[in-house]
Amino acid sequence: RTLGDVKHPGPSTTARRVAAHRVTLTRLASSSGRPGDDDALGRDVAGDAIVEDGRMHRYLEARTAFFDAVVVEALDAGLRQVVVLGAGYDARSLRYARDGVRFFEVDLARTQDDKLARLARLKAQSVEVVNLAADFATDPIDGLLSDAWLDAGSPTLFVLEGVVAYLDYDVLSSLLVMVRGVAGDGSRFAVSVGVERRDDEVEAAA
Repeated sequence: RTLGDVKHPGPSTTARRVAAHRVTLTRLASSSGRPGDDDALGRDVAGDAIVEDGRMHRYLEARTAFFDAVVVEALDAGLRQVVVLGAGYDARSLRYARDGVRFFEVDLARTQDDKLARLARLKAQSVEVVNLAADFATDPIDGLLSDAWLDAGSPTLFVLEGVVAYLDYDVLSSLLVMVRGVAGDGSRFAVSVGVERRDDEVEAAA
């Protein structure tokens, strides 16, 4: 399963908060992408959410910088496939778009539908992004990626940012096994794992 408030069709409170923080950050520069489209989506999702400086902001700043660097380094190294698991409203596929690079974004159907509707309204969609609706607890992620023409013979960057805290152990274990099954030689896996959890500061989802 991925994070989401199933009672509401739009972005969860957590997603709005993360988006609001991200649009205030200085992001790693992109040589060929569309950072303006990423920022536009972030502002649209954030709405009137208020950003407060503090521990959570500093955490999201560090986490965002880390994953930005992971993506850019992988692309610079020649990887041409990026799979974002539990993508939420993340749009590095726009910010760091490059010719010949394909992003696969996986999340719950309602989140994907809302994100795609926003991107269409903002005229910010990309043909180099494959959007897959899936529930990690029930759907065969490896099969869905294969059906979407992920090349398992080529190295891929897999990203799991801000999601682990919301997955049961058996779901996470199954997901990792499925990812390994479609990861070609030279693939990379980047994940954020909380080592401390407080009631008022849970790990935020992308």
